[in-house]
Amino acid sequence: MNKPALKLVKAAFFLAILLTASTVWAVNPFAGEQSIMPEAENAATSLGNSGTADQAYIKAASDTGSIEKRISGAFIQPWESDNDRPCEFWTTELQAMKAIGIDTVIIQFNQYNGVNFSETTENILNVADELGMKVFIGTALNEEGWYTNKLLPTFLARESKIVAEYTTILVNQFKPHKSFIGVYIPYEDNTLSLPGPMGDFYGRIADAARAAKPDLKILISPYTTPRPGMALSLPKVALNAYFRKMLKRAKVDICAWQDGVGGTRKQLERVSHDLGPIVKTCKALKIEAWANLEVFHRTTPLSEDFAAEATDLETLKKQIDAEGPLVKKLICFDFNHYFSPNAADKTAHRLYEEYLKMLQTPDSEDSSPTTN
Repeated sequence: MNKPALKLVKAAFFLAILLTASTVWAVNPFAGEQSIMPEAENAATSLGNSGTADQAYIKAASDTGSIEKRISGAFIQPWESDNDRPCEFWTTELQAMKAIGIDTVIIQFNQYNGVNFSETTENILNVADELGMKVFIGTALNEEGWYTNKLLPTFLARESKIVAEYTTILVNQFKPHKSFIGVYIPYEDNTLSLPGPMGDFYGRIADAARAAKPDLKILISPYTTPRPGMALSLPKVALNAYFRKMLKRAKVDICAWQDGVGGTRKQLERVSHDLGPIVKTCKALKIEAWANLEVFHRTTPLSEDFAAEATDLETLKKQIDAEGPLVKKLICFDFNHYFSPNAADKTAHRLYEEYLKMLQTPDSEDSSPTTN
């Protein structure tokens, strides 16, 4: 990222802090509501901002409900070459998913910057129908101008109309498939926008999807850093206010926080800070909170073009241990390039084999793959 662009990101980030903070001091967004994690908040208050407080926050959260210890959903990011793959390839791929307890497939997008992936989507759905798996299909994604213009309500309104119209066509095309249970909106929010217009952006697309198939679930996956690879986010009180306002208008069923660990492992220290407020908001609004674990590790500096390889098992274990206690379901990004035994990258083979071995280890807390 060049210096002018970096300055723009920083300026937008601090503007977001000011905008959300102004609403926080004007009104308590959770007045009269019981916290999902009261013991955790008490512990964090008494211990201050130390890492110990974060661990107490996570522990108390785990005491309030079930702990998700296994990845049970995964993204597939289609590339243009995937349209040439036969259905048999996707049978092998989805069977590999099932072998490690993954029951939910999220196709990141059905169209990206004008390139259509309907052939790939159709093949995946056919296999998922046979294997009894669940599929979320991503809408069209046009990233041109998204990160620089999403602060503008007029841009969001215009873009949401385009995506909503596409979503209607998408749902009607694929709704005969029994595995098709939801729509994923691949436009990623990272709090560098106005929460109301951003929520309306998602809401219009959600309305279009449900108008075509009323029982569909709507999924989004925001992150909380100003840019990938930067372990920084709004203060907790501002995150509470931002996601409260945004999600209240987004009309989504599921919010899956991207953990950002693929960009920097320092994000492991910020799980409580970043994910905690989202879980609290989701609980209040009756939205399912999931966590989206990045299973890659960036191998190039932020100043250079993106390149990555699969993460290591120890880092993945830390992600599961930190995020699992807070959410209903763990998903990952992405399976086909960084976690699949069929991937071109051998580091993905290594991660898959080590993870499968971990699941099969008798002294594991839960040695059998689980599905959700």
